[in-house]
Amino acid sequence: MKKVVLTGNGLSVGLNRAFALQNITQTFYNKLTPEHQKFIQHHMERIQKDEYIQVDFEEAIASIEQVHDALDSYVNFLINEEEGKKYLESEGLGVEELQSHLTKIKEIIISYTSSIVEIIDGNVHWEQIGDRLSGFINWLQAELQGNDEIDLFTLNFDLLLETILLRTVGTDEFTDFHVKRGKTPDGHDKFNFDPQQTLNDFDYRRIRLHHLHGSLSSFKRLSDGRIFKLRTEDIRLSDLYKKLDANELFPSIITGGFKSKCFLQEKSAEYCSI
Repeated sequence: MKKVVLTGNGLSVGLNRAFALQNITQTFYNKLTPEHQKFIQHHMERIQKDEYIQVDFEEAIASIEQVHDALDSYVNFLINEEEGKKYLESEGLGVEELQSHLTKIKEIIISYTSSIVEIIDGNVHWEQIGDRLSGFINWLQAELQGNDEIDLFTLNFDLLLETILLRTVGTDEFTDFHVKRGKTPDGHDKFNFDPQQTLNDFDYRRIRLHHLHGSLSSFKRLSDGRIFKLRTEDIRLSDLYKKLDANELFPSIITGGFKSKCFLQEKSAEYCSI
Protein backbone atom coordinates (compact mmCIF):
# COMPACT_ATOMS: atom_id res chain seq x y z
CA MET A 1 0.00 0.00 0.00
CA LYS A 2 1.22 3.48 -0.85
CA LYS A 3 0.34 6.60 1.11
CA VAL A 4 0.60 10.30 0.21
CA VAL A 5 0.67 13.27 2.58
CA LEU A 6 0.46 16.88 1.37
CA THR A 7 1.16 19.83 3.70
CA GLY A 8 0.83 23.54 3.03
CA ASN A 9 1.13 26.86 4.80
CA GLY A 10 -1.49 25.90 7.38
CA LEU A 11 0.93 23.48 9.04
CA SER A 12 3.57 26.18 9.41
CA VAL A 13 1.04 28.70 10.72
CA GLY A 14 -0.02 26.08 13.27
CA LEU A 15 3.51 26.27 14.63
CA ASN A 16 3.88 30.04 14.43
CA ARG A 17 1.40 32.63 13.14
CA ALA A 18 4.33 34.73 11.93
CA PHE A 19 4.75 32.15 9.15
CA ALA A 20 1.49 33.26 7.52
CA LEU A 21 2.00 34.31 3.91
CA GLN A 22 0.55 37.77 4.53
CA ASN A 23 3.08 38.45 7.29
CA ILE A 24 5.96 37.20 5.15
CA THR A 25 4.99 39.28 2.13
CA GLN A 26 4.32 42.42 4.18
CA THR A 27 7.73 42.03 5.86
CA PHE A 28 9.32 41.71 2.44
CA TYR A 29 7.50 44.77 1.06
CA ASN A 30 8.35 46.95 4.07
CA LYS A 31 12.06 46.12 3.76
CA LEU A 32 12.28 47.29 0.16
CA THR A 33 13.75 50.64 -0.82
CA PRO A 34 11.16 53.19 -2.05
CA GLU A 35 12.34 52.59 -5.61
CA HIS A 36 11.83 48.84 -5.34
CA GLN A 37 8.46 49.34 -3.67
CA LYS A 38 7.36 51.35 -6.71
CA PHE A 39 8.42 48.45 -8.92
CA ILE A 40 6.24 46.07 -6.88
CA GLN A 41 3.36 48.58 -6.93
CA HIS A 42 3.55 48.66 -10.70
CA HIS A 43 2.56 44.98 -10.66
CA MET A 44 0.22 45.15 -7.66
CA GLU A 45 -2.11 48.12 -7.66
CA ARG A 46 -4.17 47.20 -4.59
CA ILE A 47 -1.15 47.21 -2.26
CA GLN A 48 -1.03 50.98 -2.78
CA LYS A 49 -4.42 51.17 -1.07
CA ASP A 50 -3.27 48.96 1.84
CA GLU A 51 -5.42 46.15 0.48
CA TYR A 52 -3.44 42.94 0.81
CA ILE A 53 -4.61 40.14 -1.51
CA GLN A 54 -2.35 37.07 -1.64
CA VAL A 55 -3.36 36.25 -5.21
CA ASP A 56 -2.33 39.78 -6.24
CA PHE A 57 1.04 39.34 -4.60
CA GLU A 58 1.69 35.97 -6.21
CA GLU A 59 0.76 37.40 -9.60
CA ALA A 60 3.11 40.34 -8.95
CA ILE A 61 6.01 38.04 -8.09
CA ALA A 62 5.17 35.87 -11.08
CA SER A 63 5.30 38.94 -13.35
CA ILE A 64 8.66 39.97 -11.92
CA GLU A 65 10.00 36.43 -12.39
CA GLN A 66 8.81 36.44 -16.00
CA VAL A 67 10.60 39.75 -16.59
CA HIS A 68 13.74 38.26 -15.03
CA ASP A 69 13.60 35.04 -17.08
CA ALA A 70 12.97 36.83 -20.37
CA LEU A 71 15.73 39.40 -19.76
CA ASP A 72 18.15 36.73 -18.55
CA SER A 73 17.56 34.67 -21.69
CA TYR A 74 18.09 37.73 -23.90
CA VAL A 75 21.28 38.78 -22.12
CA ASN A 76 22.67 35.24 -22.34
CA PHE A 77 21.95 35.23 -26.07
CA LEU A 78 23.78 38.52 -26.56
CA ILE A 79 26.80 37.51 -24.48
CA ASN A 80 27.24 33.81 -25.21
CA GLU A 81 25.86 33.16 -28.68
CA GLU A 82 27.79 34.07 -31.83
CA GLU A 83 24.65 35.42 -33.48
CA GLY A 84 23.99 37.55 -30.42
CA LYS A 85 27.48 39.01 -30.48
CA LYS A 86 27.12 39.78 -34.19
CA TYR A 87 23.79 41.49 -33.50
CA LEU A 88 25.33 43.69 -30.81
CA GLU A 89 28.18 44.66 -33.10
CA SER A 90 26.03 45.31 -36.16
CA GLU A 91 23.59 47.51 -34.22
CA GLY A 92 26.24 49.27 -32.16
CA LEU A 93 24.51 48.22 -28.93
CA GLY A 94 25.85 47.55 -25.44
CA VAL A 95 24.68 44.98 -22.92
CA GLU A 96 25.92 46.56 -19.68
CA GLU A 97 22.71 48.46 -18.95
CA LEU A 98 20.62 45.32 -19.46
CA GLN A 99 22.88 43.44 -17.05
CA SER A 100 22.38 46.17 -14.45
CA HIS A 101 18.59 45.84 -14.77
CA LEU A 102 18.88 42.07 -14.44
CA THR A 103 20.96 42.41 -11.28
CA LYS A 104 18.37 44.72 -9.68
CA ILE A 105 15.50 42.37 -10.49
CA LYS A 106 17.47 39.49 -8.96
CA GLU A 107 17.99 41.59 -5.83
CA ILE A 108 14.21 41.98 -5.43
CA ILE A 109 13.63 38.24 -5.72
CA ILE A 110 16.45 37.47 -3.27
CA SER A 111 15.05 40.09 -0.89
CA TYR A 112 11.77 38.14 -0.82
CA THR A 113 13.65 34.94 0.05
CA SER A 114 15.65 36.76 2.72
CA SER A 115 12.41 37.97 4.30
CA ILE A 116 11.23 34.38 4.61
CA VAL A 117 14.58 33.38 6.12
CA GLU A 118 14.41 36.25 8.60
CA ILE A 119 10.99 35.14 9.87
CA ILE A 120 11.51 31.38 9.83
CA ASP A 121 15.20 30.98 10.72
CA GLY A 122 15.66 29.98 14.32
CA ASN A 123 11.91 29.63 14.91
CA VAL A 124 11.57 25.93 14.08
CA HIS A 125 12.43 24.26 17.42
CA TRP A 126 11.48 20.73 18.44
CA GLU A 127 10.15 21.85 21.83
CA GLN A 128 7.74 24.26 20.16
CA ILE A 129 6.82 21.73 17.47
CA GLY A 130 6.10 19.01 20.03
CA ASP A 131 3.89 21.37 22.02
CA ARG A 132 1.90 23.03 19.23
CA LEU A 133 1.75 20.27 16.63
CA SER A 134 1.47 17.23 18.88
CA GLY A 135 -1.76 16.10 17.19
CA PHE A 136 -0.17 16.17 13.73
CA ILE A 137 2.98 14.42 14.98
CA ASN A 138 0.99 11.62 16.64
CA TRP A 139 -1.06 11.16 13.48
CA LEU A 140 2.06 11.14 11.27
CA GLN A 141 3.87 8.64 13.48
CA ALA A 142 0.89 6.30 13.20
CA GLU A 143 0.95 6.65 9.39
CA LEU A 144 4.69 5.90 9.29
CA GLN A 145 4.30 2.62 11.16
CA GLY A 146 4.67 -0.64 9.27
CA ASN A 147 6.14 -1.21 5.81
CA ASP A 148 3.94 0.97 3.62
CA GLU A 149 5.57 3.36 1.19
CA ILE A 150 4.78 6.97 2.04
CA ASP A 151 5.51 10.12 0.05
CA LEU A 152 5.33 13.39 1.97
CA PHE A 153 4.87 16.45 -0.23
CA THR A 154 5.24 19.93 1.19
CA LEU A 155 4.52 23.28 -0.44
CA ASN A 156 6.40 25.13 2.31
CA PHE A 157 9.90 26.58 2.19
CA ASP A 158 10.66 25.87 5.85
CA LEU A 159 12.26 22.68 7.16
CA LEU A 160 9.43 21.76 9.51
CA LEU A 161 8.78 18.29 8.09
CA GLU A 162 12.52 17.50 8.05
CA THR A 163 12.76 18.41 11.72
CA ILE A 164 9.81 16.15 12.57
CA LEU A 165 11.16 13.23 10.52
CA LEU A 166 14.68 13.53 11.90
CA ARG A 167 13.31 13.35 15.44
CA THR A 168 10.68 10.64 14.90
CA VAL A 169 12.26 8.22 12.39
CA GLY A 170 15.91 9.26 12.04
CA THR A 171 18.09 10.33 9.12
CA ASP A 172 18.64 6.78 7.80
CA GLU A 173 14.94 6.03 7.43
CA PHE A 174 13.86 8.66 4.89
CA THR A 175 15.21 10.44 1.84
CA ASP A 176 14.83 13.94 0.42
CA PHE A 177 16.81 12.95 -2.70
CA HIS A 178 19.98 14.85 -1.79
CA VAL A 179 23.43 13.27 -1.56
CA LYS A 180 26.57 14.70 0.03
CA ARG A 181 28.96 15.74 -2.71
CA GLY A 182 31.93 17.98 -1.98
CA LYS A 183 32.10 21.34 -0.26
CA THR A 184 31.37 24.97 -0.98
CA PRO A 185 34.29 27.41 -1.48
CA ASP A 186 34.02 28.39 2.21
CA GLY A 187 34.25 24.77 3.37
CA HIS A 188 30.62 23.83 4.07
CA ASP A 189 29.24 20.41 3.09
CA LYS A 190 27.19 20.46 -0.10
CA PHE A 191 24.31 18.07 -0.84
CA ASN A 192 23.33 17.70 -4.50
CA PHE A 193 19.74 17.08 -5.55
CA ASP A 194 20.13 13.78 -7.41
CA PRO A 195 17.35 11.14 -7.11
CA GLN A 196 19.26 8.56 -9.18
CA GLN A 197 22.45 8.90 -7.14
CA THR A 198 20.40 8.76 -3.95
CA LEU A 199 19.07 5.39 -5.07
CA ASN A 200 22.59 4.20 -5.93
CA ASP A 201 24.09 5.33 -2.62
CA PHE A 202 21.33 4.47 -0.16
CA ASP A 203 19.14 1.96 -2.02
CA TYR A 204 15.37 2.06 -1.63
CA ARG A 205 13.80 4.04 1.21
CA ARG A 206 10.09 3.76 1.78
CA ILE A 207 9.67 7.24 3.38
CA ARG A 208 10.30 10.01 0.85
CA LEU A 209 10.12 13.79 1.33
CA HIS A 210 9.47 16.13 -1.59
CA HIS A 211 9.81 19.94 -1.42
CA LEU A 212 7.63 20.83 -4.40
CA HIS A 213 8.48 24.55 -4.18
CA GLY A 214 12.06 24.17 -2.94
CA SER A 215 13.35 25.12 0.48
CA LEU A 216 15.35 27.87 2.15
CA SER A 217 18.41 25.63 2.29
CA SER A 218 18.33 24.94 -1.45
CA PHE A 219 20.22 26.83 -4.17
CA LYS A 220 20.74 26.69 -7.92
CA ARG A 221 24.20 27.17 -9.41
CA LEU A 222 23.66 29.25 -12.53
CA SER A 223 26.74 28.05 -14.43
CA ASP A 224 25.41 24.51 -14.84
CA GLY A 225 21.91 24.47 -13.30
CA ARG A 226 22.98 22.22 -10.43
CA ILE A 227 20.52 22.26 -7.51
CA PHE A 228 22.02 21.61 -4.08
CA LYS A 229 21.33 22.30 -0.44
CA LEU A 230 23.36 23.33 2.59
CA ARG A 231 22.81 22.74 6.28
CA THR A 232 20.67 25.51 7.75
CA GLU A 233 23.23 26.22 10.49
CA ASP A 234 25.92 26.73 7.83
CA ILE A 235 23.68 29.20 5.98
CA ARG A 236 23.04 31.07 9.21
CA LEU A 237 26.68 31.14 10.35
CA SER A 238 27.98 32.29 6.98
CA ASP A 239 25.13 34.81 6.55
CA LEU A 240 24.86 33.43 3.02
CA TYR A 241 21.76 35.29 1.85
CA LYS A 242 23.36 38.67 2.53
CA LYS A 243 26.55 37.67 0.70
CA LEU A 244 24.87 35.84 -2.17
CA ASP A 245 26.26 36.66 -5.62
CA ALA A 246 23.12 36.55 -7.76
CA ASN A 247 25.25 35.99 -10.85
CA GLU A 248 26.54 32.68 -9.45
CA LEU A 249 23.86 31.27 -7.11
CA PHE A 250 20.14 31.75 -6.85
CA PRO A 251 17.70 30.51 -4.19
CA SER A 252 16.07 27.35 -5.50
CA ILE A 253 12.54 28.15 -4.42
CA ILE A 254 9.43 28.63 -6.53
CA THR A 255 7.46 31.76 -5.70
CA GLY A 256 4.66 33.63 -7.40
CA GLY A 257 2.33 32.03 -9.92
CA PHE A 258 2.80 29.24 -12.46
CA LYS A 259 4.28 27.01 -9.73
CA SER A 260 3.34 23.74 -11.40
CA LYS A 261 5.05 24.82 -14.61
CA CYS A 262 8.16 25.91 -12.68
CA PHE A 263 8.32 22.59 -10.84
CA LEU A 264 8.17 20.71 -14.13
CA GLN A 265 11.01 22.82 -15.50
CA GLU A 266 13.21 22.58 -12.42
CA LYS A 267 12.87 19.05 -11.05
CA SER A 268 10.63 16.73 -13.02
CA ALA A 269 13.42 15.62 -15.37
CA GLU A 270 15.50 14.53 -12.38
CA TYR A 271 12.60 12.55 -10.88
CA CYS A 272 11.63 10.98 -14.20
CA SER A 273 15.16 9.70 -14.76
CA ILE A 274 14.94 7.17 -11.89
